Amino acid sequence: MLDAELQIKLLVAERPWEQEHQHSEEWVDEGTGYTCTIWRHPTLGHLCGYVGIPKGHRCCGLGYNDMSDIEVHGGLTYSEVDDERQLHVFGFDAGHSGDYSPGLALTMLRVTGEFNRVSSGEGVTYRTWAYVKEQVLGLCNQLKLKE
Repeated sequence: MLDAELQIKLLVAERPWEQEHQHSEEWVDEGTGYTCTIWRHPTLGHLCGYVGIPKGHRCCGLGYNDMSDIEVHGGLTYSEVDDERQLHVFGFDAGHSGDYSPGLALTMLRVTGEFNRVSSGEGVTYRTWAYVKEQVLGLCNQLKLKE
């Protein structure tokens, strides 16, 4: 029997996450001055995007459910104050229903021995680094409009 990682390579023709060598990236967006981060979930393998706004921004202190007008992949799923860096960070993830999480697919294959619709197949899409970066920049712009 082939191990699960080799099975994934045989079952999934396109594996863009293998070319995305980074596990995280942080930068300051030139247009807004906000701190941006992309981070790969260490177990599930999908990407998450975050934007840190400075204290004093009128959205500081709000929870992600308070920001229902923000349009970002899957909606906001994170809101925390980073006291050390004097930021309020809002974020989202690309690990929703319909999103492909390479680590989840691998785990399901190892545990169940099956490669099924939950982890791959029609209607399931891996959200690439470029896609998540575009979403992060869109989040920056939306937060800037709320200053």
